[in-house]
Amino acid sequence: MRHVVARSLRAAGFLVSEADNSDRASELVADATIDAAVLDVSLPGRMNGIQLGRWLRARQAALPLVFISGVTDWEIVDAIPDDPRSRFLRKPFGARVIVNLVSGLLADRYGMGTAQVAD
Repeated sequence: MRHVVARSLRAAGFLVSEADNSDRASELVADATIDAAVLDVSLPGRMNGIQLGRWLRARQAALPLVFISGVTDWEIVDAIPDDPRSRFLRKPFGARVIVNLVSGLLADRYGMGTAQVAD
């Protein structure tokens, strides 16, 4: 799923970095400023996706976060930050959905209009 999301976002013009676990992800962004993060809730490593999102937010308070999961456990969903800059997206979903969601969050963050991907 990571490759599909990354390919979809790249095709829409986003610069994307990928990591297959939270340890690698935290290394990639430790000294960087990023515009948004798409995190699988079940991300392997020392932190799961929700914990990584909190770690990222401690470094960048306004960072938009998109959490994705195929799990429908409401305890997991309830653990996701409840704020205007966080979204939960249940798998499966199409390329248009993730691109439009990230575009909208970035538009809100930077005060720009959104460019929606058509069907």
